[in-house]
Amino acid sequence: MTNTNSSSPDTPQLKKSRNRCLSCKKLKIKCDEAKPKCEYCEYTKRECIYPDPSTNKKRGRKPKTIKTIEKLEHVEQINPSSVELWNSQMCLNSVARQLDISQFEFRLLHYFQDHYIRIENTDPLDRVWKFQVPKLWQESDIVRQSIFSLSAMHLWALCDLTSLMQEDIKDYKSKKITFLRNISSTELFLNPNTLKACLYEKTCEYFTNCLQRTNCMMDAIINQNYVISTVFQAAEVVISGILLFSFLALQPHGLIPLLSYDSATPDILSMCKGMKTSMSYAFPLLYNSPYRGLFHLNEIMDPPKITEKDRYPLIEYLRGELEESTQNYKFLDDQYKTFKWSIDLLEIDFCRTIETNNPLPIYRWIFLVDIKMYDIIKIHKHSFGLKLLYIYTCLCVMCQFRIDQKTNIWLEYIDWYKDYNHNLFGKWNDSYDKEMYELVVKKNFEIPKDSYHLLETFVPLIYL
Repeated sequence: MTNTNSSSPDTPQLKKSRNRCLSCKKLKIKCDEAKPKCEYCEYTKRECIYPDPSTNKKRGRKPKTIKTIEKLEHVEQINPSSVELWNSQMCLNSVARQLDISQFEFRLLHYFQDHYIRIENTDPLDRVWKFQVPKLWQESDIVRQSIFSLSAMHLWALCDLTSLMQEDIKDYKSKKITFLRNISSTELFLNPNTLKACLYEKTCEYFTNCLQRTNCMMDAIINQNYVISTVFQAAEVVISGILLFSFLALQPHGLIPLLSYDSATPDILSMCKGMKTSMSYAFPLLYNSPYRGLFHLNEIMDPPKITEKDRYPLIEYLRGELEESTQNYKFLDDQYKTFKWSIDLLEIDFCRTIETNNPLPIYRWIFLVDIKMYDIIKIHKHSFGLKLLYIYTCLCVMCQFRIDQKTNIWLEYIDWYKDYNHNLFGKWNDSYDKEMYELVVKKNFEIPKDSYHLLETFVPLIYL
């Protein structure tokens, strides 16, 4: 754990700037007092003027000279946007030093805040991410690595990064951004693939660190070699698990598939099972803690009341398929109950998504299903379990739970399920599955953001 409030003996203490040049003094920003030009004046290509050191010893102020007045007037004419940009840059540098992270990592943290934390929202779940997770980030290395990996992945997918990295040109020249240290600025900015490759490598580094730490922690918890006894430990397990799942679900790099029947290949279903088991030890400590907002509108603890008018066509279709399949294939009672609960849970997720106009409840369905569901799919290769997973992946694509529209784990599984049908039956075994495939894959259908009420009446044939 890292205590960011205590300064390391190896960390140089920043001295307060007392002999600032006139430009820095006027703008009230820190001056590095470099001669003949400070960093700011060098950066803005202006003349750098320092006050006479002897005058600083006098209590009275020396009258301004004509030359000084001219320079001060010149400073006052600086473009306000340039001043604002520079001040923000200086603030960024200062905060990054205080947090003992590189400027690049501070940008990742800032990106996470801007894109994942809904500042304007005040519901209990958002308050956890606004107020509790930042505190956890300061103390937990695994949470820190999780946030860095998630943000780096997004930035990699968003390249062009030139505008971002140009501001950090001095950092990588001074080897603060270590993963760019061996690359010339010309190559970096003229060859976008070089930048992408570097950021991809850095993303993988964060992800690998996060994955290794998470696996070790999960194994220790499951084998009872690590006992969760504090709110901090419980929050670390749950928050890092949520962040890692988000990374794995969103990543377009093909790092880990959703489902694999190769015992040597890890998959997301197996990780969900491990995370779910680990979190079951952590949840009781969080119910009455500052993290209790995680359970706000929880599908299991606080399910909505669903009436007959709330019946959704897709859910009713799945219920009908379950009953028909049970009669034809005689499911085991335990399997039937697991499938029935999974469909009921998806119905609750539909209701919550429509109610909040937010697809988050649908995304986390795979995390909330009965733990037996993972074995039914992974070990028993049950056809109805594979079908439910197929419908879920189609919904994730429709609700835009991905970074890259053409490359993601959901489309990978959808194509696998198509091949599974054709290998067994020579065609799609169910026309509904075929319609979903044509809608999601061939027509690239997506539900517009803020229009999740469309799920109330959703039938794939309507949109084909």
